[in-house]
Amino acid sequence: MSAAVLKEVAGCLQRKQSDRLAQIVSLSYNVSVSESDAAIKAACQASFPGPLQSYASVMTAVFKAKRHFQAGQLEQAYDEHIAGYTDFLEIFREESNWLMPVLHKLVFDARMLARRADREVSGQRGDEVHDKLKNAEQNLKRAFSMSINDRASPELSKKTGALYIVNQLFKIYFQLNTISLCRNIIRAVDLQDFSRFEKRDQVTYMYYVGRISMYEDQYHKAEDCLMYAWRHCHKHYSNNKRMILQFLVPVKLILGVMPSPQLIKDYELTEYEGIADAIRQGNVFQFNQSLERYQDKFIQQGVYLLMEKLKPIVMRNLFKKVYLLRDSSNHLKLRDLQNAIAYLNMSEIDMDALECLLANLIFKGYIKGYISHKLKVLVLSKKTPFPAITDVTS
Repeated sequence: MSAAVLKEVAGCLQRKQSDRLAQIVSLSYNVSVSESDAAIKAACQASFPGPLQSYASVMTAVFKAKRHFQAGQLEQAYDEHIAGYTDFLEIFREESNWLMPVLHKLVFDARMLARRADREVSGQRGDEVHDKLKNAEQNLKRAFSMSINDRASPELSKKTGALYIVNQLFKIYFQLNTISLCRNIIRAVDLQDFSRFEKRDQVTYMYYVGRISMYEDQYHKAEDCLMYAWRHCHKHYSNNKRMILQFLVPVKLILGVMPSPQLIKDYELTEYEGIADAIRQGNVFQFNQSLERYQDKFIQQGVYLLMEKLKPIVMRNLFKKVYLLRDSSNHLKLRDLQNAIAYLNMSEIDMDALECLLANLIFKGYIKGYISHKLKVLVLSKKTPFPAITDVTS
């Protein structure tokens, strides 16, 4: 750690150059630290005299964290980082929003360090550990509360930087599988003027709220949020746009909207190619094959259960084909529907199972009609017996 770095930090604080200061305090900043604790503390106390003295403890902890991080001592690095972060919050409380870039960098590093430290400990113990990540969540909430509740004038308000912290909290909640905790934060954000937040933070926020809504079966809200993220994500960030599509496409599918072949090709969404074709054709066998083939991928992405919910739509489209082949007769023999399923090389389905399947499709609104158990026929409504999927899910 050179004296020149500490001198630059002091200069950044005096000139309020927060972006450059954020770069220096980042764990990824290229500065080697090998000094002892005592040497780092003495250097920092000497470099931040007078009005800057309160920053001495922050920078001492930051550089000690860097030293531990560079030595691969992740738990110690996290502990020192949080010590500096805690001291920084006391300064941040009394300052305006000029320090927000520094807070964002400290928040990001806290989450990343916690995740890596927990992963290291989990490997050593042979069991999943999330102690540091849970601790990081508690500390990040303090920064969020401090920012979102700021009452300064708009030009000095810290509120505009709160959404970045929210997104970091979302990432923690998703990793801890405690997504329900996102709700309180979402309610707090709903009370704010969303347009005042940074566009990049808006995109990330809408991406996560879209995913949360999808898991809660609120598909139209999920579609709105994910479409917002998709439209406002910069075209050059193709990987991010693909991440959005990995959730937007299945949500669109459940709402009856198929992805275009060009979209699948442009963003390499091959896992949805066979699924979309099977839905269009009512080909249950192809659907099951595609679902089995990409099962691990869908589970990893967290959309497998949603993909399972597409099966009734595939069956609805198959039965509609039978209806059209029978010249749109509003009386369909159950035996014909059995034969259609058998033709697609599916396992045999008995009459009771078929009637149960049809009853479920009727209940969900995919088919309008009723089953005549005595005559073994499906009696369809003469008006729109197969409503559009978009109408059913509206």
